[in-house]
Amino acid sequence: MEVERQTQDIVAIANEELERRLFMQDLNRFMGDCGKPLSKIPIMGYKELDLFQLFKEVSAYGGFNEVVKNVGTWSKIWKRLGNFDPSITDSSFRLKKNYERYLLEYEYMTFPDHRKQAIEMDKQLKKSPSTDSLSSPSSPETARLARGDKKFKKSKKKFNMHREIQRDRSGQPKMPIILGGGELIIEHLGVVIPRSPYVTEKHIWPVGFTSSRYFSSMNNPDQRVKYTSQIIDSGDRPQFVVIPADDPQNPIVSHSPSGAWRTVLKRVMGRGLSEDNKKNISVSGTLRFGLAHPVITSLIRDLPGASDIPSHLLSPSSPSTVYQTPSSPTSESNSPSTSPMQSRKRKGNTVI
Repeated sequence: MEVERQTQDIVAIANEELERRLFMQDLNRFMGDCGKPLSKIPIMGYKELDLFQLFKEVSAYGGFNEVVKNVGTWSKIWKRLGNFDPSITDSSFRLKKNYERYLLEYEYMTFPDHRKQAIEMDKQLKKSPSTDSLSSPSSPETARLARGDKKFKKSKKKFNMHREIQRDRSGQPKMPIILGGGELIIEHLGVVIPRSPYVTEKHIWPVGFTSSRYFSSMNNPDQRVKYTSQIIDSGDRPQFVVIPADDPQNPIVSHSPSGAWRTVLKRVMGRGLSEDNKKNISVSGTLRFGLAHPVITSLIRDLPGASDIPSHLLSPSSPSTVYQTPSSPTSESNSPSTSPMQSRKRKGNTVI
């Protein structure tokens, strides 16, 4: 048992270290191209600031602009970092400054919509330079403007995952739906087939559902490529397909979303793991597909056919299903899961 536990711990560590290494390589390359080579890492709490974890935490809140708008979020993020030190009283200020200096431009490169949001907020600030508008600096430029002679009031607006979705004249959601600042893109919600096995006690599997996100390539883990996730109808049950953009002729097909994404993860990490270690890799497929996002869960339940689902098939307390925000751990099924941007251990297995 001890050997098995140690093996599982090694898998978990290897998983996160691979993601960390790829991120730092990409960040170093980007900073070098910008003429600002990452020569040293800032120190906080007597340790080097974990830029990889910081970027993940900020992205989980929707990006820099969202974190700045919601008072107290920097403090929450600081407490989640490995070098947290309660004796640092100006942690929020220093964390924000370090993010602006080392990660903000990288975020704008990764999620172009975030830059557009910052520009729009800057324009609104210039048009209406009121005290309230100064409470939400969305970029270094906007922050400097806000730090003028006027003292801005803290915003009491709370972080809201259930933001309003744009709809067409018929009331249907406009596609694509971009969530998490571009981390997840929903291209089609699909069609509800109100019978088993297209509906389970915990999930609705709409046929035609399509989403996309970026992840390490199975052919070259040093590169990130687009993966398209789809639910198709095999005739008598749903099948879950993941299509890598760099190898579209070889899609991954499984009878569960976790099974499909587990295959992706095994191939990305496969070169350094034994067959026994590969068996310990676990992944939250509903999160990777985007089916567990509260906005998407709600929209799927509003699709035609959803109201025809027999009450004994789908539990009203467990829609398709729950989503973990950075401050509230939940689950995909009966076992603990993860937030969109954070990996955790689940019963000794690696969860991505």
